[in-house]
Amino acid sequence: MKQLKTVLLFIFLIFQSGYSQKRQVKGDTVTYFKNSLDLGYSGAAKLPLGLHASYFAFYLGEKEAYLGGVIQYNFDINGFHHLNLLTYKNRIFYKKTNLNDNISYNFQDRKLNLKQLNNHFQNHQIKYSLHSVNNFGIGVGIDYLVNDHSQTGGHLSISKYFLKSNMNVSLSSSVFANQINYKIGMGKNWNFNNRLPIRNISLGLTYEEFMNYKDLYFRVSTSFY
Repeated sequence: MKQLKTVLLFIFLIFQSGYSQKRQVKGDTVTYFKNSLDLGYSGAAKLPLGLHASYFAFYLGEKEAYLGGVIQYNFDINGFHHLNLLTYKNRIFYKKTNLNDNISYNFQDRKLNLKQLNNHFQNHQIKYSLHSVNNFGIGVGIDYLVNDHSQTGGHLSISKYFLKSNMNVSLSSSVFANQINYKIGMGKNWNFNNRLPIRNISLGLTYEEFMNYKDLYFRVSTSFY
């Protein structure tokens, strides 16, 4: 499968790059920044096979990066699939304030079990997001959808992270001339001692309605330093 090869190449490049640590001194405070790797299983009610991988780099060499990438691939034994590839950059305009921002590009390729003749879809989403000090986020962007013909819609997302419980909830939607797609998600983290090579265990649950196709996605993953 072409999509599976893309996923495996992404993971291979992550392992080749390894992880780095940066020591930053400000007065009497010493802060360490480590690039992080996240790997796990991703499945769905209709696409039960799959995997999840993400990587975030605070630094590339000696230069600040704040770059991240996420890949999720779901498929079944009948040739249907959903490939989701996200890249993003944090700290665009706001670096030393109570706000944090990022810009992201999200590519999705789907072949879905639908009755319509052309069941192959591609999405290109570009979004700008703001996150406040109370862990509330909002993002706006555009969504370019390709099927029998191409169409452009607006994209909106909101999210909230609850620090005490290590939980997050999110809602995103793309609005086209004759179609509204949306996704509702929630996640929970269990953090471990910093001395362990595994940083946490994360669970995620997402319900999505896309072009009248409904599915429930679930994920379990762990983070490595």
